[in-house]
Amino acid sequence: MKFWALPLLVPALLSLTLFVDDAKKDSKETAGRLVGSWVIVGGEKEDSKELDRGVKWEKVLITADTIRALGAKDKENYAARYTLDTSHTPWHVDLVSIAPKEGQQARGILSLEGDTLRLAYALPGGDRPKDFSKTDNKQMMFVLKRAEAVKDRAPARDKDR
Repeated sequence: MKFWALPLLVPALLSLTLFVDDAKKDSKETAGRLVGSWVIVGGEKEDSKELDRGVKWEKVLITADTIRALGAKDKENYAARYTLDTSHTPWHVDLVSIAPKEGQQARGILSLEGDTLRLAYALPGGDRPKDFSKTDNKQMMFVLKRAEAVKDRAPARDKDR
């Protein structure tokens, strides 16, 4: 390598490092906006156009690194750790399940607009969805609203579910 190129290379590498750090910071800040209690208000399950009655209106709790879906009596139906990449539109999310079966990986997409969160992901073995328009037999899609935004509109939950 020629020595004259070294002064050009060092600033380029430093700016790349800062760009990567900014992307990680953006992902963490965005994950912070996801934190809270959500309610599933719609979506599509695999090749069906509608979610099962038991899934709609489930509570979903999101922390900075986990997603938990709670059913009747707040029983945990699903839990996963997630990582978020906000350098894509829609954002990319990678999930690794904790429960009911540990270690299953799913790749998905997320978008957040106000109090509405859209999540679509591929079941293990499926391709990451490109958008939220249609699911195939290897994908799930959910529309969630912040719990505070729907607390007066949610139907009464079945006690026996």
